[in-house]
Amino acid sequence: MTLPAGELVLDAQATSPLVLVSAGIGITPMLGMLRHLAAVASEREVVVLHADGDAADAAHLPELLDTVASLPEDSGSRARLWFSGEHGEDPLAGRTAPHLSAHAGRMTITGEHLPEGAEIYLCGGSAFLRGAREQLLAAGAEEERMHVELFSPNDWLLPGA
Repeated sequence: MTLPAGELVLDAQATSPLVLVSAGIGITPMLGMLRHLAAVASEREVVVLHADGDAADAAHLPELLDTVASLPEDSGSRARLWFSGEHGEDPLAGRTAPHLSAHAGRMTITGEHLPEGAEIYLCGGSAFLRGAREQLLAAGAEEERMHVELFSPNDWLLPGA
């Protein structure tokens, strides 16, 4: 893997809405931001859009769901999850919060309501970031509000490269 390289630094003083878009282990920096927002009881609207392979193997999933649920209820914060692999057990089983949802298949950002003026943070592999960026632009997101962190292996680490 490469060292993370990008521009994912949360402006803790900002009050604008926040959209966190991630795939796989790319949830890690997003979770740190969410923990901070929950700890300070931020009133910012936060939309978490996360894609993963298998719900059973998704990194930090219980903590992600608990942290989103701990954000102030009237902030309008929510999490939408997509799992492209085996679902197995419902990842939201036992959770009745209407602000959490899980879907089968690939992430579909164009169907999501993105808050106007939101700062958008993306983290994941190269192909995911390209696809997510295209969907965000198609959904009306402003490119200058997008902040990106690439999590991707170096070619020299791959067998046969």
